Amino acid sequence: MRFFSVWPIFLAAGEPLSDAPFMSCEGTDVIKRVTWEHVHILVDKWPDIDLPHSRVIRKVLWAITHNEMLEEHFQDCGFALATIILVALRAIDYDDGPEEAQKMFLYLTEQVLPRLEPHMALAARDDWALDLTDLRIYPFLLGLTPQHNCYESDLRIFVYDLPQLTRGVLHCHHGQWGLEALIPHWLRRGSCRTEDPEEADFFLVPWHTWCDRIVYKMNQTRREVSAVYIDLMKRRHEVLPHWTKNDGHDHVFIFSDQGMNFFPEWRDYIPNSVFVVTEALTPRCGPSCFNPWKDLVIPGHTDFFRARRMASFNLPSEQRSLLFNFHGRHPGLNDLYKKNFVRGNIMRVFDGLDGVSVGGFTDDYFERPRSQDGSTGGRRVDRLFPGAAETELPKSSSNGHVFEK
Repeated sequence: MRFFSVWPIFLAAGEPLSDAPFMSCEGTDVIKRVTWEHVHILVDKWPDIDLPHSRVIRKVLWAITHNEMLEEHFQDCGFALATIILVALRAIDYDDGPEEAQKMFLYLTEQVLPRLEPHMALAARDDWALDLTDLRIYPFLLGLTPQHNCYESDLRIFVYDLPQLTRGVLHCHHGQWGLEALIPHWLRRGSCRTEDPEEADFFLVPWHTWCDRIVYKMNQTRREVSAVYIDLMKRRHEVLPHWTKNDGHDHVFIFSDQGMNFFPEWRDYIPNSVFVVTEALTPRCGPSCFNPWKDLVIPGHTDFFRARRMASFNLPSEQRSLLFNFHGRHPGLNDLYKKNFVRGNIMRVFDGLDGVSVGGFTDDYFERPRSQDGSTGGRRVDRLFPGAAETELPKSSSNGHVFEK
């Protein structure tokens, strides 16, 4: 993503960036006017800014907070400041911890947004109005919601405290791999969590594996993911002190999207533990990586903002032209899927036929009747077993992402 803006060059020097209040945007000794101008391109992109770019904007916010000038900058360019905070929250949570992110979120929602809200319509004329729909999930992700009752479950789960492996829920909840962050986070906020190992039914070993793998560019060839797991298990008497109680049979690990391939040594270290996975048959691993007697398979995670955007393309049945849609990896595109007969048969039978849409990845997945399958940002709905992985049927037509008729 490139951070630049074209439209401000047509503004006279010193002219407000919007007719809305708090938008003179003259600049200060800390933040120059040109910085406010460049922030404009982020107004409608803040929900999907990745961590590296969030860190860049975090430095801008740090310059303001370090000089204790939040209010001064709000008065100068309030809508731009709100945008900066929204973009920076992801980096604050990951790098500085949830407590710091909570403070900045509360400042945003209690002191900034209430003063801007009456002027959103005026700011919209110059494209400075913020769409805050996606902010609704932030209180939960930042740990600001009340404890829930775990749907009245009687299970008691002990969640190990591994702070170095569970940083940044706000960032790591994204994508189909987000469940590696969401499941431990949800359990920590629930009544089913216990800190008493004697009453625990299961012990969850959390790690935002895929998130950290991408953030730190962990290399598969050098077995860098395996190294973390192996170190964890070699130090289990220290970091997993309840392992020996049942030789790991009651310990739970979460592996999303071919996670087993990044830790093939699991057979040596955790063969008896419970695995929560998003694929019953992992490519290059097959049935040996899933034991239905002890393991669980669940759908991958779909981001809230992606689900919301997909739903916005829903059409009445009479306006739909496609029977079904599959776009993603298949045997003709990727050797990992050469034994995936369901996807192969879909392509063999339906490719080129009218009334269906099948093929590889496509850029217009939101315009299609449903999102792409496969590892395309976690937009799969129900990818469980290969027999059902590519034929994700909704319970009703209101879901609107599979059928067009």
